Amino acid sequence: MLKLYSLLLLAAALFLSCVAIGFVDENNIDTCGGEKYTSESQICENDTLKKPCGNGYYDPKMQFCAEQDNKVYDKCEGRGYNPLNQICENNIVLDECGNDYYNPSSEYCFNNVIREYTYVTIGNQTWMSENLRREAPNIECYNDEPDNCIIFGILYDWSTAKNICPAGWHLPYSYEWDILRDFVEDNSKCNDCAGTKLKANSELWISGKGTDDFGFNALPGGFYHDAAIYHGGTPFIKKGERAAFWSGGSNMQTIEYNQATLNFSPSYSYGYAMAYVRCIKD
Repeated sequence: MLKLYSLLLLAAALFLSCVAIGFVDENNIDTCGGEKYTSESQICENDTLKKPCGNGYYDPKMQFCAEQDNKVYDKCEGRGYNPLNQICENNIVLDECGNDYYNPSSEYCFNNVIREYTYVTIGNQTWMSENLRREAPNIECYNDEPDNCIIFGILYDWSTAKNICPAGWHLPYSYEWDILRDFVEDNSKCNDCAGTKLKANSELWISGKGTDDFGFNALPGGFYHDAAIYHGGTPFIKKGERAAFWSGGSNMQTIEYNQATLNFSPSYSYGYAMAYVRCIKD
């Protein structure tokens, strides 16, 4: 009898705990427009479930709460943005540049001046025809001279390069460089000549300037590598001799002044190297 009484008490305790947390009585659960919600942290307004933000509430389907100022804004392109340095115009997120704003998918900001990206179609690929100059943390101008960023573009480390291309573009993978090389050589009816065909026809190349037959406009901006310091040199090396670009695979792609080829340079550690970025269209 005592065991039966104990079991009844246990069952009663379990039932009451289930009721308390809403497992039994479905009528005690708040719903809004068919959605269940917790009334302590959300509200229901005209069958729309809203979350708290600052001193008010917002509809997460159409709005967002900006962590930068804890205020409610309408979403732009279906997503949030940083209202401190971005605006939404015609449903496009624009980034701040000096006293103006620009579309990062087709323009870039450098030294507070807005410039348009230039690009070229080679075969079935569309490439930017200049090195990227998109400002970000962990960037360098060759030899710390701003004019070199204007001439050659910005040097990026690997972690930055992976995600620096604007929307609609990406860092090219090794196979995409292979496609470029093969197309150039097939259409030029030559072997190991892609480097010459893609180099700019510029005196900036110490020797062996290119023909730039396809408008790729590769310039000899050199690159950055810490290993050179340990040999008593500067980390900025090969300006005038080499164009070095990051690949989305495992290598740096280079075009060298005394070579006609477009080749791989796998020996450079991403953690210590900086190179240029040529984005390719998605």
